[in-house]
Amino acid sequence: KTVIKINLVYNNKYKILILAPFPPNLGGMVSLAVSLANNFTSDGNIVYRLQAGVGFKSLLSLPILFLKFLYFTLKSDVILIVSSSGKSLFMKALPLICIGKILGKRVLLNFVGGMAVDSNKKWNQFHKIPFSLSDKVVLPSNSFKELLLKKINNINYTVIPNIVDIEMFFNSNLKIDTKSPILISIKEMKDYAGHIHLLNIFKKVQSDMPNTILWFVGDGPERKKIKEHARKLKLRNIKMYKPLLKKDLSELMKKANIYIHASKYESFGLVLVEAMASGMPVVAFNMGGIDDIVINERNGFLIDYLDYKNFKKRIIQLAENDQFYYQIQEECILTSKRFNWLSIRKKWYKVFTVN
Repeated sequence: KTVIKINLVYNNKYKILILAPFPPNLGGMVSLAVSLANNFTSDGNIVYRLQAGVGFKSLLSLPILFLKFLYFTLKSDVILIVSSSGKSLFMKALPLICIGKILGKRVLLNFVGGMAVDSNKKWNQFHKIPFSLSDKVVLPSNSFKELLLKKINNINYTVIPNIVDIEMFFNSNLKIDTKSPILISIKEMKDYAGHIHLLNIFKKVQSDMPNTILWFVGDGPERKKIKEHARKLKLRNIKMYKPLLKKDLSELMKKANIYIHASKYESFGLVLVEAMASGMPVVAFNMGGIDDIVINERNGFLIDYLDYKNFKKRIIQLAENDQFYYQIQEECILTSKRFNWLSIRKKWYKVFTVN
C-alpha cells in the first residue's frame, strides 16, 4: 500500500520555481537549495532556479529579480522561497510572496532564519506578514518550530528536515589517532558562530592532549579576531581553510575525527549531518534545532551553552577511547541516512497540494 501511495504522488509532475541563494555563493542555504533543485529535477519535475544572491550587492538588482520572478511565476505551479531572516526576508521574499499570491500560485516559504527566532527581541506585526501570507511555512526542525511559535502562532506550518546530499560524504572507515586527533569546525566566521569559544575549549584540550589538531573552515568578518585570539592563547596545530567547494570539503572531512560546533543560533545544522555521514561524532552546544540531529551520548554530545568544562571532557572521552568512538560512529552513519532525499521527499510532495 505504501508503495502504491508514493507512486501516485510522484506521478504528478510539477513546474517548480525555487528562489534561493545558488552557487557561486556558498553556505548552508546554498547547499539546501541545490539539493532541493537537483532532487526535484531527478524526480522528473521542471525546476526553475532563480538566484536570490546574498549580501548588500544582491539588493541592488532587485528590479531585475522581480521581473525574472514574474516571468517564471507565470510558468510555474509551485513557488518555493528559501530564506533566512533579515533584509532578504522583507526586501526579497515578502514582495515575491505577494506577487505569487496575486497570481494564484501556491507559495511555500522554507524559513531557516535561526538568529532572528533565537533572539529575545519581540516581533511586531510587520515581521509576521511573510509567514501569514505563505500557503505553507516549512521549518527544518521541531526545536526551531517551538522557537518560532513563540514569535508567531497563527501560521500554517510543517516541519521538514533539510535535505543533505550525504552520498559524497559517506566514510564508514574513519579511524582515529588517539595521540593526535583532528577536530574540525565549518562555519562562517561571524560573532555568533562561536569560534572564540572553540579556541578557549581547544586550549583546555591541548593541556591534556598536546598533539590535538584543530581545523577551521570558513571566512567572514571575525577571521582576523580569531587569528589574534589563537596567537594570544599560544595555540599550536591550528589550520584555517577558506570556504571549500562541496567535493573538496567532503574529502577534508573524511580526514578529521570529531566535529565541534559552538554556534549560538542554529535552525538545523546541515553541516552536522555531513559530519556524521563522514563518520564523525559531534560535540555541540545545545542551541536551536541541533537536538533534532544530535542525540546526546548516542551519536555525539549536547553541551549546555558555554560549558567549556563538559565540552572539553566529551572531546577527550571520544579521542582517548577508540572503542567508544567507533560505537558512536556507527550511530552517526545511521543518523545521517534520515536526511537523504529518499527519506524526506514524500513530505515535500505532500505540501505541494495539502493545506
